[in-house]
Amino acid sequence: MPSTILLQNATILVPSGDDVVPLRKHSLLIEGNKIAQISSHIAPPSAETQVIDCTGKIVSPGFIDTHHHLWQTQLKGRHADHTLIEYMPTGNLQQINYSPEDIFWGQLAGCLEALDAGTTTVVDHAHMNVTAAHSLHGLQATISSGIRSIFCYTPTHTVKSWKPEIVPGGNFLDDWVLKQLSDLATAAPYGDGRVEIGLGFDGLMLPKDVVVSLYDRARKAGTKVITTHYVRGHFSDDSLVDLLDSYGLLGPDIILSHATHLTSSDVEKLSKAKSWISSTPGSELQMAHGYPVCFQDGCSKISSLGIDCHSSTSSDIVTAMRLGLQAERARRNEEVIASGKTPRSLDLSVQDVFRLATIQGARTLHMEDKLGSIKVGKLADLVIFDGTSPGMICASEQDPVAAIVFHSSIRDVETVIVDGQVRKKHGRLTPVEIGPSFPEVHIPKQTVEWGQVAQKLVASRQSIEDARVKSGATDLDSLVSASLKLFHADLARKTSWKMTPRRSSKRVGRPRLDTITPATNNTAILSPNRRTQVRRAQRTYRLKKEAVFRNAINRAEQLEARFRIVREEVAGLLSDVATEKHQLHLSHPTIHTRLKRLHDILIADCDSSTPNEANTDNLIPLSSSSSSSPASNSSPSIQYHQVSTSPNNNHSIFHNQSLTPLPTKQHSYAFCEPRFARQLHRYTLEHAYRLFTDPRSNPSTIYRVFRLVPCIQDPQKTQPRFKQLLMGGCTDPLEVPGLPFYGENAGEGVGGDGH
Repeated sequence: MPSTILLQNATILVPSGDDVVPLRKHSLLIEGNKIAQISSHIAPPSAETQVIDCTGKIVSPGFIDTHHHLWQTQLKGRHADHTLIEYMPTGNLQQINYSPEDIFWGQLAGCLEALDAGTTTVVDHAHMNVTAAHSLHGLQATISSGIRSIFCYTPTHTVKSWKPEIVPGGNFLDDWVLKQLSDLATAAPYGDGRVEIGLGFDGLMLPKDVVVSLYDRARKAGTKVITTHYVRGHFSDDSLVDLLDSYGLLGPDIILSHATHLTSSDVEKLSKAKSWISSTPGSELQMAHGYPVCFQDGCSKISSLGIDCHSSTSSDIVTAMRLGLQAERARRNEEVIASGKTPRSLDLSVQDVFRLATIQGARTLHMEDKLGSIKVGKLADLVIFDGTSPGMICASEQDPVAAIVFHSSIRDVETVIVDGQVRKKHGRLTPVEIGPSFPEVHIPKQTVEWGQVAQKLVASRQSIEDARVKSGATDLDSLVSASLKLFHADLARKTSWKMTPRRSSKRVGRPRLDTITPATNNTAILSPNRRTQVRRAQRTYRLKKEAVFRNAINRAEQLEARFRIVREEVAGLLSDVATEKHQLHLSHPTIHTRLKRLHDILIADCDSSTPNEANTDNLIPLSSSSSSSPASNSSPSIQYHQVSTSPNNNHSIFHNQSLTPLPTKQHSYAFCEPRFARQLHRYTLEHAYRLFTDPRSNPSTIYRVFRLVPCIQDPQKTQPRFKQLLMGGCTDPLEVPGLPFYGENAGEGVGGDGH
């Protein structure tokens, strides 16, 4: 009788279309390596059944990582600040400094790190085959770890020497390489069916007949998938999709890792051929690949998620979900903002990214009938999250998928089951049974705990570092230049590669008008891109000024409140001392006089909000649009507006000249406004209008105030709109909210921009 595992009283994420929905307080029975039953109540079928209480826990499909280099564990921490061209010589080519035993322990640790994070299946782009023994040790470690994997055997560039330039270590498609690929693929699967063989290949610069022959050989041998790195623009501007299509090699077994900067033609050809993309947001966002394409137009249905290098980023596939989703949300939101609008809602959900790490990964491997979702009859690859942890509590009750994507961490992964076997229990990895399957592997049969693996890794890392120093591979700049030649990057791109400074002090200037040409009737115009840049700059400037304005309002309101308290306290103090037995005005006349003077000042300040009749010579009455109705009492029936007595206001705002300064005190009708915020807003508008209409205004001051309102250069169109704002009543708006600034109405943007 097969072994059985019963998960009781769990929240189980089961498929509903392409999404998942929670079945709460349900149980799941595993028999052998498959899911046998899902029900609200299941009794243990035998006394030997392993029962796991899942109260408060979430049972998720195991995660599927479709691109990873698992052997690189000893390089962790080396690439945290590296771009792709820096990673290549310090990571990609460092397998030459690994012994076969180093490969074994690095590969085993990479598999265990993935399992620890809830990854149950991984496509391993194993570019490690320095010798036949290296690949066999890597494959053996994968088998021993207990993970499900497609081990993509990769003919690998090796290095014979590093100085004075990198000398390749021979033909990476030697006869022994091709023979080992065929032998391993023919004998697959391994590890009770968990480990299949695929092909990893990045040598498409080779002649067509060599490439086509290799692909045909791999497919005839039974490789599960063929995976290739594709980062357009780094090493070539040519389309790898077009190349594979022209060779007749595109097909359902093709996985392109990264595939950033795809064209619409690329997407169409990949979709037609039913080929796949593996997006790795962690490395792509760091190493200058470009934005992940997994959510871009036409790509979501042919994409899945991967980790790439756990030497530079976390092996946690949930972290990859989080990065990919938020990066795409940011990109889409920025497009909306650039168009002058504000995003109202998000059009990508946690379900969309959860799908990429589960059922889409299974489809990429053509295993959707076995993996990627929780159904009766599918393989028992499951992850159990502790929904009551500090990070996931409450979120797991509200939305279990959101709880996993945005609130979980590796410590919340309590149990991992692969092929019906528990590989992580109570938050700790279970011991690993090592039993060599190949005579060339010299790792003895043993059972190891993670602590023992960690000890092996520390010693291995030091030996690899010593080998690197001894080989002379220490100068990063020379390594980058030499590796670009090795990968034919200097031939693919005509421009030279230069190291970008870590921190550039250069600031990006403001967008400028396009050059004046006869084609534009000798008028400077804005191109669409620059128009977008200007709108962004205007919006940023406006938001900053609005923030300053809000802070000023808050501060003024605080001061008003304090002023009111002080006034009341002084009045109360005067009242108290007047009733004392020893009256203050008799015992301490000086103190009493000062208090009385302070009280009079405070009272006078409160009564000062009345129009100054002496300043009405240059005022004209303006009827309020909101107060024209007899029933309206919210604003005065007549408002006044001060205008310039100059007959000509068409002054230039760009010519410096010696001008008579404006009066420092001006009358304001802000007192008519019911709230302080509107008082300050109206006062600001009045001041700006004086600057705009008075020929004595300093041009530099006008430029500072109005520099982001280009329409201000047309006073004849702008002044009526400006005047309209000031004629409004106490309930009328004090701004024209229409944007962008380059509209038919030249005055749009005045008022609401803090000017």
